[in-house]
Amino acid sequence: MFIKDTISKKIANNPVLSGTFIVTVGVFVGGIFSYILQIGLGHLLSIEDFGTFNAFLSLSIIFGIPAGVISTSLIKKVSELLAQNDFFTLRKFFWSFTKLSLALGTVLSLLFILLNNQVSTYLNIQHTPVIFVFAVFLAFSFLNVATLSYLQGLLRFKAFAFLSLVSQFLRLVIPLGLVYAGFAVSGAYAGLTMVGILSFFISILLLNKNFKAGLNPPQNFDGIKLTRLYKGLLLFSIPVLFINSGIAL
Repeated sequence: MFIKDTISKKIANNPVLSGTFIVTVGVFVGGIFSYILQIGLGHLLSIEDFGTFNAFLSLSIIFGIPAGVISTSLIKKVSELLAQNDFFTLRKFFWSFTKLSLALGTVLSLLFILLNNQVSTYLNIQHTPVIFVFAVFLAFSFLNVATLSYLQGLLRFKAFAFLSLVSQFLRLVIPLGLVYAGFAVSGAYAGLTMVGILSFFISILLLNKNFKAGLNPPQNFDGIKLTRLYKGLLLFSIPVLFINSGIAL
């Protein structure tokens, strides 16, 4: 009992250990919801549709490799700006990065639509409307890269765990509900798109208290700072990209 109490006190008093513990619990429970989603879809979808769902899911993981790399780099940059108490740049960089993420997602979605015949042939998918729904899913798939990275970089571990739990729960309920209503694979990815958008707005509410501290620019604000941030982001991401690509592929 004494050893157990000592370990508990050490975790509670150490922000790194307590933060890691909170995030681990949140991600673990969220993973359970994700696993239940797979089981639910396996029961509700036909074998063909379930294979289609997972084929697209694999594609989304491959497309998400750069997003995961950028996320790692973004956490580092956010932590550096937090150490400088530069909340104005944090706020400005967030919205700039979010707009860029939406733009890149839209371009990827349009390319996917243009190549829909090749994709359907390669994956042996007969229901081409599913491809268009998945393309919309791709357009919003990078929307939460900044929000999740910011919550971690700002050391908002409880908020990050909360968002992970809520988003994974919604990822279970909404897609399963639409599939149960008869929308099949299209409903599953339409639901995932809705969850991504809802998660973004929830995360904005969570980040609002940090953004309030950056409403007014500091006297020494340099407009070129955002350009330097993007350059540093890319330089740090290049070696990580090769590592993550090898693992994911």
